[in-house]
Amino acid sequence: MVMRKIIMVIGVLIILEGIAFLIKPGWYRNAAKTFMSERTVYIGPVLKIVFGMLFLVSALSCHIKSIIIALGVLMIAGGITGLILPKAKIISFIEWWTKRSDLVMRIIAIVAIALGGLVMWAA
Repeated sequence: MVMRKIIMVIGVLIILEGIAFLIKPGWYRNAAKTFMSERTVYIGPVLKIVFGMLFLVSALSCHIKSIIIALGVLMIAGGITGLILPKAKIISFIEWWTKRSDLVMRIIAIVAIALGGLVMWAA
């Protein structure tokens, strides 16, 4: 039951993050730039792995286990991919994303809001 609530809280946080980035796409750019240094580039992939593992561990207590498991596996796969890639490649990918238009950033924010809703619904 506690694990299910943790997943629900993560869903709410994803929605809130999406709303914030929908309102101010520049916040996303500034947040992304935090991960563009040599020292911080691997924080994102490690967090993906941690959250992915949390999703997998919590899946059994959720209503729709398959969605939570799928998201957990995708997070872990993305995190491992991020750890395997060279730092320069990751930094260039982040730079590419931060150069997208506000419209693209807002579309991504809407996707994040929907994903957060999906997480809450599946929890």
